[in-house]
Amino acid sequence: MAISSRRISLNIFVIKAFTLIINLLIVSVSAEFFGLSINRDIWVITSGFIVNINNSFFNPISDVFKIKFIQIKEEESLHSALVKTGSLLVIYILFIIILIIIFFFFGKSIIQNLFSVGDLFLNRYYTYINILLYSILFTQFSSIGIGILNANNIFYVPEITAFFTSIGNLVIIYFGTKYVGVVSLYLGQYFNLITLSLIIIFFLKKNKILPIIRWNNKIILKAKDFIWFGTPFYFPYFIGQINSLIEKGLSNRIGIGIISMIDYAQKFTLLFQVVFTNIILTAIIPQLTKNYYRKEWDVYNHSFYSYLKFIVFILSFFVPLLYINAYEINYIFFKRGAITNSDIEQITHLTKLYSLSFIFICLYVYISPVMISQTKNKLQALLGVITQIGIIIFNCLFYKIYNQSIFPISMGIFHLITFFIMIYLINIRNKNKIFIYIIKSIVILFLLIIMAEIINIFIISDNIYISLLLKIGIMTIIILTTSPFIGINVIFYVNMILSRWKLKI
Repeated sequence: MAISSRRISLNIFVIKAFTLIINLLIVSVSAEFFGLSINRDIWVITSGFIVNINNSFFNPISDVFKIKFIQIKEEESLHSALVKTGSLLVIYILFIIILIIIFFFFGKSIIQNLFSVGDLFLNRYYTYINILLYSILFTQFSSIGIGILNANNIFYVPEITAFFTSIGNLVIIYFGTKYVGVVSLYLGQYFNLITLSLIIIFFLKKNKILPIIRWNNKIILKAKDFIWFGTPFYFPYFIGQINSLIEKGLSNRIGIGIISMIDYAQKFTLLFQVVFTNIILTAIIPQLTKNYYRKEWDVYNHSFYSYLKFIVFILSFFVPLLYINAYEINYIFFKRGAITNSDIEQITHLTKLYSLSFIFICLYVYISPVMISQTKNKLQALLGVITQIGIIIFNCLFYKIYNQSIFPISMGIFHLITFFIMIYLINIRNKNKIFIYIIKSIVILFLLIIMAEIINIFIISDNIYISLLLKIGIMTIIILTTSPFIGINVIFYVNMILSRWKLKI
């Protein structure tokens, strides 16, 4: 069972890796056309604001929907889970309509109070936020629909669809910017979301797992299982959005263009985090949740440790390779338009820091839904709140000293602390073994980072692509050499990929 889930995880990782490349090209094209301009800043702020609304009002429920759906399906029936899901979607639709009405009448006042926008750009902010508000419906339906498909062992359809819609998004931005400017970013996003939603509806209908909506006076009450289960997570999400707004406010104080600089610098880790989180929530957590509710303790403990090693395996490649090639990658993707060599160097410094903090964020991302699957949702929510508050206080105290570098530093420190607390609190055997394995893995990862810094000193080439290939080759050999020390059987994972073509090493 664990091997099957790991194979699914690896296949999803491969698909997501290709999607990631397309998304990086989208960022690169965006940098070429808009650079560190005010239009780019407005896009980051308005699209980020919609993400904040999703996170504040909907994602606390949507992100744990899959876990609760599986629980209801196991304890009651699939039909009951679909009826309750239909009720949840009705509540979402009503709430989104209310949000649209509120922003139509009071949007300008809300924007001025939140972002301190002057009259010169107020109408532009107001227009773009109102355009993006409708995307919330497609985002949430896609999230719920993918959750239902995954809970019924349909994993690849959403991932393959996302790959092709990302290509469509890239085409729209590349060719559309000439005619509609920054609006192409918004058009591309809607193309992505609408196409994905239509494909999801098709496969839900095809497999007879479309949410059931029954209009009666109890329709809202039937969603209470999902709402009560997700309610504790409103607190960490709410604090998280405050943290995001404070970070943008502090960035504005540091200087013009810093918001876009941070956005570019963390693009690689954020996009990969989406890939990483998707793997965990798509294939790993549903299986662990089923094992937990079926009381399959031996399978559960073995799977937990196996998945943890799988995650370290992914981190052991991604983090050192991103760190050692941070300058080359940023130069290739972002050295366009108004972005200077000095900007690239600053973005590179931030990229390295975000790659280090990414180690601890990924460990946190893995352990959080494990806690939730063990019905420790309230405790996990409390720890999430404490983590965000710690980051906010740390940033406010030290941003004048460390400038924009403070943001990845604080994220890494507090997510690492919370991860170890969560490991201590979950129900799992051999905790000492797990603690030792994690500490050993972190030490080896940082030794790889030190080696990366040494290699950067000695490998200097005028050709950016030769430099990139040399560093990738040398670092890959070093990673493969050290992988046995963290319990990683590279040949095993390579054979899992090759098995698709009936090949084997």
